[in-house]
Amino acid sequence: MQVYTNACLSHLNINDLDAAKALLGRAGKFLKECSNNTDLIGKYKLCQARIFEHSCEFNKACLLYADIYFDPSFDHTSIFTAPSTETSAINQTRSDLLVSGITCAILAYPDNQRETYLKKFLLDKHILDSTSQSLLQVAEKMCKNQIVVLKDNSSFSADTQLVNTILKHVPLPNSPASRTDPISNINAIFAAHNIYCLSFIYNVIQFDLISDILGLDLDFVETPVINLINKINFSAYIDRSKNTFTFANPNFTLNINSSLEQQQQQQSSLSRKTPLASLPKHSSLNLHAITISPNNIPSNLQNDGLIDNQSKFSSEYCMHIISDLANSI
Repeated sequence: MQVYTNACLSHLNINDLDAAKALLGRAGKFLKECSNNTDLIGKYKLCQARIFEHSCEFNKACLLYADIYFDPSFDHTSIFTAPSTETSAINQTRSDLLVSGITCAILAYPDNQRETYLKKFLLDKHILDSTSQSLLQVAEKMCKNQIVVLKDNSSFSADTQLVNTILKHVPLPNSPASRTDPISNINAIFAAHNIYCLSFIYNVIQFDLISDILGLDLDFVETPVINLINKINFSAYIDRSKNTFTFANPNFTLNINSSLEQQQQQQSSLSRKTPLASLPKHSSLNLHAITISPNNIPSNLQNDGLIDNQSKFSSEYCMHIISDLANSI
């Protein structure tokens, strides 16, 4: 089993996902007879987590990293020890495992479970060195359901090189299409997180206000919401005739397997959103103040969904909107 798990990790290091899955399948045949060997079980779970991570299934990877990291029965030093010829490629420390868990939690779709694990991971942030500080800033904002915006001039941006900060810790996706444009994938993940955060304070929000706050082209604002609906049963209604999103309370997603009575009890216990009158003073601006005319202005949508010309919403007025929203969440 140890031979197969070591080989699995080696193939993952060269992004050979198919071979890694095959090797993990062979290792799984020995699970029953190795069930009392916590080191081998830990390494097997590490292989599973890294396969999910390479497959961009970050919610599943986060759960497995947390399972390994917080289990006191695992020797985190010996779990990642490999033969000397492979040590430099495979060996991981406890801090490396923590960074992997935090990174996958950041990239996971937002829900209560992700928020819980982010908070637990951050309790041990003191063991990380200065190279992980930018990553920790992003994680701290996300676990508080605060907006993280990809703008250099934003006073509350987690890091001016936010995408590069995340990409340092993320393996290349196995999909050729994803591999050619990883920045687009990460921007889409942050857009989904930010819209999830906005839904805590808005019942209804116009497309163009989301565009201004998050730096998204109007053609792109629907995509993150659709992804949230598909991935976490996010409750939202898209009204294309009015160009608005209507959000239910996002504090949790309904378990489709729970009974109707349980769902009603859960919904009744949720806190109400902040009414419009109580929002920051710049939040209730004229929602139609900024418009884009397809006939007069060519689309400046980039592959990553961000607007190329940032100047249209880098004004002091828009910064007030964003800063107030971030402070109010």
